[in-house]
Amino acid sequence: MIISIRFLLMGLSGVGILGLVACGDEPEPVSYVTAPATHAEVASFPAANAGTPTADTSNHATPGTRGGELNDPSGYEMYWVYVDWTGNHPDYGEVAERNVGRSGNTYDGQTVNEFNRAGLVARERARLESLGKSARNIGFITTNIGGRLGDYDPGYGEFYIGPMTPGSSISFSPTNWPVLREAYKGIDILHVKLRLTNALDGYVWKTSAEDARRVIALLEQEGNVGRQIYARARLQLLEVAIAGEGPEMNAQVLSYTLHSESGAQLAEFDLSK
Repeated sequence: MIISIRFLLMGLSGVGILGLVACGDEPEPVSYVTAPATHAEVASFPAANAGTPTADTSNHATPGTRGGELNDPSGYEMYWVYVDWTGNHPDYGEVAERNVGRSGNTYDGQTVNEFNRAGLVARERARLESLGKSARNIGFITTNIGGRLGDYDPGYGEFYIGPMTPGSSISFSPTNWPVLREAYKGIDILHVKLRLTNALDGYVWKTSAEDARRVIALLEQEGNVGRQIYARARLQLLEVAIAGEGPEMNAQVLSYTLHSESGAQLAEFDLSK
């Protein structure tokens, strides 16, 4: 795809900056990972002509790649995916020793003493190790990426899609920590960021002025004057990224469907060809 200077400038000015999640002053936009829509009305818009409509969402893994897939992974799951890819597991033995504690402590409803402590430590270590194995061999994820639909450019017949802003990344942050404190006790669950290496390929939505008016009308009928949208994207993990201080991975977008904030499908794109 050839991108003109005009395109880049309009991309910077015409598309709202995505929400930042624990990213400090990073220059690239970082998107929230949104929750799945409660329903998925399908509007009668044609498939986007910037790509081929998605039809095959089967596993495209080739020999030697990780073939597992997660749908709507949590921040905890993405942490364990990162751990599996790097091999940098927590010291489960040390954490187990600390969680069980010394004689006189209470663990799992039992008083720890010199006769049962070793068995309790072994049990706790096995529990922690099972967490570390919970996201093995994951190479694909499907998740929602929030953003804003940019203004339609009638001269070029294009929308600009906020969730696919060039340089975008997704931040997966653990939630409900008070509820899950005991399950992950002693484990430092880190926020994982996915950098979308080919977001630019899905940034432009070429469509007719008539269809653009219908899209805008639908959003306004929903009361969505800010044109908030989300992309339901299927991603392939590529590698661990050596960039910032926090855990980062590179991923490419294979395909995505574009939805209004309420879930109405607006278009679909296949970036894998």
